[in-house]
Amino acid sequence: MKISRDDVIQISVATFSAGLLVPIDKFYIVLGIVVPAVIVMMVMVSMAYNPLSYQKLFLALACFMFGHWFMCNIVLGYAPSEIDKVLYFFTGMALPFIIIGLIILLAIWKEKYEAVQNNKLPIQNWASLNLFQERLADLERLKDYILHVEGIYIVGIDGKWGDGKTFLTKGLIEEFDNDKNNYAYLIIDVLSVRLEQFPQYMVGQLDNLLYKNKIVSKNSKRLRDVFNKPELNFLSELWSEKALSYTELFNSFRDELLDMNKDIFIIFEDIDRINNVEGIKNIFYLAEKLTEGNKNRTRTSVRIIYQYNSSHMNEIGISSEYLEKYIPFQMPLTQIGFVEMVNRFQQNTDSNSIEFITDNELYRLPPNFILPRSSIIEERDWAEYCFTNKFTIRRVEQFIKEFKIKINEYSMNLNEDERSIVVAMCFIKCFMSDVYRSLQSGYLYGRFIFYDNNGQIHTMREICSARDTYISYLDPHRHKENFELYVAWRLLSLDVNAPSMAEEG
Repeated sequence: MKISRDDVIQISVATFSAGLLVPIDKFYIVLGIVVPAVIVMMVMVSMAYNPLSYQKLFLALACFMFGHWFMCNIVLGYAPSEIDKVLYFFTGMALPFIIIGLIILLAIWKEKYEAVQNNKLPIQNWASLNLFQERLADLERLKDYILHVEGIYIVGIDGKWGDGKTFLTKGLIEEFDNDKNNYAYLIIDVLSVRLEQFPQYMVGQLDNLLYKNKIVSKNSKRLRDVFNKPELNFLSELWSEKALSYTELFNSFRDELLDMNKDIFIIFEDIDRINNVEGIKNIFYLAEKLTEGNKNRTRTSVRIIYQYNSSHMNEIGISSEYLEKYIPFQMPLTQIGFVEMVNRFQQNTDSNSIEFITDNELYRLPPNFILPRSSIIEERDWAEYCFTNKFTIRRVEQFIKEFKIKINEYSMNLNEDERSIVVAMCFIKCFMSDVYRSLQSGYLYGRFIFYDNNGQIHTMREICSARDTYISYLDPHRHKENFELYVAWRLLSLDVNAPSMAEEG
């Protein structure tokens, strides 16, 4: 934490002026009273815990004394006399206060330092935090693309939300932090920026990056002013023939970035989380323009890394052909199976603990869906189609935590069937949220109903007892919500315990 430039200027001017104006014969009286008073005050109040307080105090005292010295020796040409005795007197008077104050402050600093250190977790590198060998392989692939292959300046990391894209880039950032002489990076959270202000924001962030590398940009402020002009149609007119001077200004700013003589990485986190298609396209356009200067350099470049989900991009109207134009090198994350993910998270859990979910319990869940009761032929294929994309690292971790909470709420050991119900409810909550919400109210069996094409209500028991007639209503390709209800029905063993039609009525 450093004192700001404005604070330095204000404190220096004020205290230097005070040193000039304090009468010569009153200077040491003021100094002898003020210093102990300030020390005692800082010991007694929260200012003592703020490092900036000491920086400001030291600066103020130094400027105050320099102002007095300047007045005595430079302006007045004052020669030492009896006033020195006053100095000795007040210094002797203040010394005990200063010593006591310093002892107390040192004790406070020591206590605060130990508290902070005890509260810190040991620093762990990316490899020690990574649970999945697949992500290590993905990181090596990403490094090959973005660091070792000449001519690749834009790479896309394609993966589902919560599947580890951000964690993967942290491994790459660790590489950058270990070699700051050759790499610089900027992380942009697109969700935190108003898209109409994105060009100004990005230029401002790049300007900060230049400043951190001891380069003062001559073009950043002018470029932001250009982007602020209402007559510009966002980015499309910036590189038109009408705006040649703007293009030159942008190119000059880009050259300043390249003059850092480093590879500069701009990482866009989860760019597909915004549904503004034009905003995403403008980001692509601006980022591509930043990379165009690379062809004129040999040991420096601007490189772009996007995090996104190609399936969601397609849903919001950005086709795979368009993505290929602006993200020529796309790297899908390696898929990890549900059972394998759970077992990786449980590798440090005692297999005899009630918190440990066994393979037998896991294989009863989708997508394997191996239950010891009759089922429709297409069941497992449908389960794989419906659930595979739901199994992300983040959700699986949430599922395990949810199970640990629920299983520890019971004071007695549960039998196998009871445990399977707990596992099933945790699975439904984490991977079938709409079904879980529908089960929270009303009569349990009454929640498992379908409507046919004529608006007629049918119960799950009726559907399952006449599968040949109603099986099309379970097909997740057409009725995903119905199939998820069916999965919950079977996981909770309601197909065994369901009441008769008369009881339902």
